Amino acid sequence: ACCPNNLWDDWEDELPDSFYEILKKLDDIPQATNDQKRIVKFVDRLLKTGDIPKQTGKELKQWIKENANNPSDLLPQTSSHSQNDQQPNLDDSQPYLLVKLDSSKQYQQQRQPNYLVSAWFIPDLSNYDYLRNHRNCKILETPSADGESEQDVFSLEYLPKLLEFFLDQLIKYSRESYPEPKIVFFLPYPLLKYEFERIEIKDDDDLPIPIGSEYCVIFRSVKRLNKYRHQGKWLKKWTQIQDNCQTICLMNFAFISFDCWQELYADLEEREAIAVKLHQPPCENILKVIDRTAIPVVLWLRKNDFKTINCQEAIEQLLNCQINQLPEKVKQQRLQAFPKAKNKQEHIGHHLALLWEDPYLLPPQIDYTTLS
Repeated sequence: ACCPNNLWDDWEDELPDSFYEILKKLDDIPQATNDQKRIVKFVDRLLKTGDIPKQTGKELKQWIKENANNPSDLLPQTSSHSQNDQQPNLDDSQPYLLVKLDSSKQYQQQRQPNYLVSAWFIPDLSNYDYLRNHRNCKILETPSADGESEQDVFSLEYLPKLLEFFLDQLIKYSRESYPEPKIVFFLPYPLLKYEFERIEIKDDDDLPIPIGSEYCVIFRSVKRLNKYRHQGKWLKKWTQIQDNCQTICLMNFAFISFDCWQELYADLEEREAIAVKLHQPPCENILKVIDRTAIPVVLWLRKNDFKTINCQEAIEQLLNCQINQLPEKVKQQRLQAFPKAKNKQEHIGHHLALLWEDPYLLPPQIDYTTLS
């Protein structure tokens, strides 16, 4: 695509022996004064594949800046195809386990509701783009998978075994340099009340440890995966989160005490809120307002009737951190609460739920509008 139509005819008697020689010949091809050199076009196309190491991509972009006639004509195009340039991700080399549970009318009619379950593993977010670069995302099998589908039906009672099954599959993708994966649950509204973070996982040592004490566990609304009308507002608010990632959470969070969803909607829209602390567990209508107003970050306690601790004080202390540190701070609170459960000691870490809606961290999708 970067060569003149007659280039291969010129090379017929002297085909290059190496990739280096091909690049050298591309560099030697004459072109119009105002046209980009063939080698520059080649590097531009290479960047658009998105399937190159992050550091190499940075070096190639710098090379384009130094060698292209009009670098600005090329770099905005390449960056539009790269997740890494669309937004300065807070932890872009972090591995993720994505687990989606979706309700189905067919299965909800049963006495015990079952859910469609899918799971994916992203070893390195910096080498992943949910629209254009799926190669570095691994589709995980489910125990009853037939080899053709990555989606099966399970009850919540089976979820602990299912999570163990997913985590066991990550072993073959593990690297020494990888940190522990963060676990992201995409859930329908009714399941956002379920304490997934307290599901106990047994390793080979047979010790039951809550998954939220061992891993950073965050929640997402499955609503935002399909035909979400408020994508633009969501992206704008997430950019604000990124721009303020070094500031203290307390400066960005709106403390909300509305029980009426209409009042909450009006308040969030007037404030143009980007992060919310709810004073009690949200009902379904409140969760719908959160999605409707495209709030990226929401924190709440699953219970607030503590007898021995001041939960509001504890929450303010938790939020006295940079906003990009909040997921790990929530994990720390859950870990600190773990040994207290044996003696039934109160701790906010038993009851913390964090909605963390990163619009760039999604399961792989095909954008049919870009296909030709």
